[in-house]
Amino acid sequence: MVSLPTVLGPVLGPVAGGLILDHWHWSWLFWVNVPFCAVGVVLAAVMLPKDGPVTRPKLDVVGVVLVSPGLVGVLYGLSRSSQAGGFGRADVLVPLIGGLVLILAFVGWSLRRKAALINVRLLDHWPLASSSLLLFLSGIALYGAMLLLPLYYQQLRGMSALGAGLMLIPQGLGTFVSRNIAGRLSDTMGARWLAVIGFGVVVVGTLPFAFAGGTTNEVVLLVTLFVRGLGLGAVTIPLMALAFRGLERADIPDASIISRIASQVGGAFGTAVLAVILQHALLGAHSVAAAATAFQVSFWWSVGFAAVAASLSLVLPGRPRQ
Repeated sequence: MVSLPTVLGPVLGPVAGGLILDHWHWSWLFWVNVPFCAVGVVLAAVMLPKDGPVTRPKLDVVGVVLVSPGLVGVLYGLSRSSQAGGFGRADVLVPLIGGLVLILAFVGWSLRRKAALINVRLLDHWPLASSSLLLFLSGIALYGAMLLLPLYYQQLRGMSALGAGLMLIPQGLGTFVSRNIAGRLSDTMGARWLAVIGFGVVVVGTLPFAFAGGTTNEVVLLVTLFVRGLGLGAVTIPLMALAFRGLERADIPDASIISRIASQVGGAFGTAVLAVILQHALLGAHSVAAAATAFQVSFWWSVGFAAVAASLSLVLPGRPRQ
């Protein structure tokens, strides 16, 4: 129930982005967030219940100084890797390596403290560690392909930004349908087989794009995207729930941070890698057929990431005993 509103994102987000790009300046892609945040602040103050008795632990200043710029460096380096030169550029390697060094330093710092900013010792808990790994891969599967799909429709099929956004609606609808079912099945099947099946469905829903050209039947692609959305929705719910299995209540905030970081960094990594692959594949592509081949190569990589995730899902804990 809590995750249900987030399903509207993959449905409305690409459409709203297409409307903005077609009719307004691109900077409105960022400005449009401001009123939503302002309304959120007001609603949070008015509607959310007051917090109960809470402890106020001392802020881990060293942890903030290490992990915050560390994550920013990694994400910034990945985002720059789609430019000419890819991962060989200095403005990619310097922040990326620097960010990784800071994150490793934070891990060492956190292991020696009881009240670190993020309790990384929770990764000893296999349900959290395994679900975070698969959430990382699900971020690659979702956001990496979400880079390729609009570009495919715009560059290869000549659609506008709004048209490309509308074509992605079936994927969001598929996610909407399967999330409700996955929430119930996760209690009976467990996360392992639900994730294996879900990532397998993502493979099936991505594979046709690895063969698609500039004239592939649109109805077939729309059905394919709906199937892909079914798989993504089936994967997310059990993995999010698995991250908290067996944890004490006090550990849940740290576990939530770890799982969200895994998903977000996975999305950034998948977007960066597929952007570099597509860019290099498009070099010298001076015809529609050559451009189609470049996109096919990129979608094959996306299929591969989802297949790896399906295989690794077998290491997830099974269904908990009653």
